[in-house]
Amino acid sequence: MSIFRVLLLPFSLLFGAVVCIRNTLYDYKLLKIHKVDLPVLSVGNISVGGSGKTPYILKLIELLKSHGKNPAVIYRGYKRTSTASVAKVDLETDSSSFFGDEASLVAFKTKVPVYIGSDRVIVANKIVRDEQVDVILLDDGYQHRRLHRDLDIAVLDATDKKSAYQLMPVGRAREPLSSLQRAGIVALHKINLPHESISLRSDIQSSILFRGVVKMSDWVQLNYNFVDLPLETTTLVCGVAKPEQVEQTLKSKYSKLNFTTKAFADHHHFSSNDIPNGIVVVTEKDAIKIKDLRVDLTKIFVMVNDLDWNLKYEELASKLFTHN
Repeated sequence: MSIFRVLLLPFSLLFGAVVCIRNTLYDYKLLKIHKVDLPVLSVGNISVGGSGKTPYILKLIELLKSHGKNPAVIYRGYKRTSTASVAKVDLETDSSSFFGDEASLVAFKTKVPVYIGSDRVIVANKIVRDEQVDVILLDDGYQHRRLHRDLDIAVLDATDKKSAYQLMPVGRAREPLSSLQRAGIVALHKINLPHESISLRSDIQSSILFRGVVKMSDWVQLNYNFVDLPLETTTLVCGVAKPEQVEQTLKSKYSKLNFTTKAFADHHHFSSNDIPNGIVVVTEKDAIKIKDLRVDLTKIFVMVNDLDWNLKYEELASKLFTHN
C-alpha cells in the first residue's frame, strides 16, 4: 500500500464507522423506511465508478414487459442540468443533458415512464399516483434505504480487484463487502473480460448469483438505423467511467480496426468541439447526448450492446412479487 493510501486510512475507518452506524439504524428501524403501494426493485452496487448497471436496468425492463408487467424507473439524474425536484423524462421537450444521460437513454430505448429526483420516496409516490404501472425499478438504490424495496440486485464489476472494495477514500467502496448480505440477487458483470470473480465469491452470500456478459451486437447511426461500420481510421469518443473496457470490446470485435481514443470524464456534457472530424464511434450512453449537437451525424456510429445473462424470470418473480 502506498504512503498516500496509508495516510488516508483514518478517513476510511471514519467513513466505515458512519456507514456501519447508518445501516444499523435502518436494520433496527430506528430510521424510517417508507413503503409505497408497488413492488420496488433496486439495481445498485457497493462501489463508485462504473459497475455497469444500465444494461441490467434495460434487460430487467425487457424481461418484465415480456411477462406482462408495466415498469417505471427512478433515477437520481446525476449531472443533469435540471434543478427540478421531480421530473418525468420527456426528450421531446428537453435535451438529455436536462435529465441526465442514463435516465434519457433508458427512456429513449424502452419507452417506459422514467422519472428523476434526488428524493426517491417523493418520486416513487408520484409514480404510484400518476402512472399505470405495477413495478418500480430504482437505479443506484443500494444505499438509498429510506425507500423500502422488495428486492435488491447488487451488480459487481468482475474486473475489479478485491482491493478496489476497500472503503473510500482508500478504495472505491461505499460499503464493505459484507453489506452484500442485503442483496437478494448478486450479478457478476463483465465476466467475459479478464476478471477477479473468484476472489470475490467468498464474500457473496446471496441465494441467487448470476453472471452477465455485455456483448456488442450491432452498429447503428444516431437515428437507430442499422449500418455497417466503415473499416477506416476511427476515433472512439467516450465519456464513461472505464473507457479501457470500451476499447477492449471494440478490439475484440474488430481486431483490424485502426482507432484512437478521445476519453472524457464519466457523464461528460459534450460540445461540438469535442467531436473530431472523420468517422467517430460512441457508446449508446454518449450517443444520447451527442445526437443533440450540431455535428455531422452521418459520421457517427453507435455501438449497440446486448446483455447475455442466466437470470430466469421465475427467480426474479419469486423474490420480487411474493410479498405484495
